[in-house]
Amino acid sequence: MSAFICGPEHIGALVDWYCHRPQDGNKTDEARAARLLGRANVLSVMARYKDLETEDAAVDSFLSYATMDEYLNECIAESLAQMRRPMLPPVWVLAMLACFEYQACETPEWYNKPIHENEARTLYERIKGAAIRALDGYDAAPWEFHGQVPPPVERSNDVRPGTSPEFRVVR
Repeated sequence: MSAFICGPEHIGALVDWYCHRPQDGNKTDEARAARLLGRANVLSVMARYKDLETEDAAVDSFLSYATMDEYLNECIAESLAQMRRPMLPPVWVLAMLACFEYQACETPEWYNKPIHENEARTLYERIKGAAIRALDGYDAAPWEFHGQVPPPVERSNDVRPGTSPEFRVVR
């Protein structure tokens, strides 16, 4: 199967990261956000796999939850778990969003409906924008390019699984 339902930890971590960034002045309700993202993912998988006729069948087939409500309640619980997990790095959030989008894009509404009419996609775009703005160096980067080029950056070849590559300026 090429599409799957993201686990509650995945949905919850995205919502948790977005809702608990004080610098964004964000007033998003965690429970509502978790429900929006979780439901969008389930509906997408149902659109992809037509034999899954109900939301309950989809969450049971992919994650062994008895009902959609049980799955969404777990997503909500995970979204409120900020005390149990450290703040994720923005690049992780972007990778997790790429995964989520791939799982949530199978409904015709995902790309074909105006973004302001698709609440889940709007939330996805807001989380993505916040993660991009949170990347190291974003604030120092030019808004408009006028030919000034920063010093080249060389990537270290010493990258071990589970670690981030090191970067250094080449002079």
